[in-house]
Amino acid sequence: MNIIIARRVSKPERHIIKMKITKSQLRQIIKEELTAVFEEANRTEKGNVTQRAREKYATVGKDGFPIFDKESAESAIKLRGHASKADQEKIINKAAKYAPEAAKKAREAEAED
Repeated sequence: MNIIIARRVSKPERHIIKMKITKSQLRQIIKEELTAVFEEANRTEKGNVTQRAREKYATVGKDGFPIFDKESAESAIKLRGHASKADQEKIINKAAKYAPEAAKKAREAEAED
């Protein structure tokens, strides 16, 4: 199957690539592109979490401790001390989906206290 793909490298320019790919390779490319688009929507250009993402993925309250990827999960685990004990458990549980190793260490630290 011959496919012409226009992949976005940066906003002002596009690269046209001609290649022979299988259907499974095409699915993988589409999946990667969609993941990139959705992740971009949750962060600003500087990498900060957008207000929309805070409200959508909040773990505590209406916009506290948003967890939607590995980076946000690790940040939430590091900052969990600013929440109540009950909320800390919620944060660790939700973060375990994206950062299981960090959540395991956090649970061990909580058990020691």
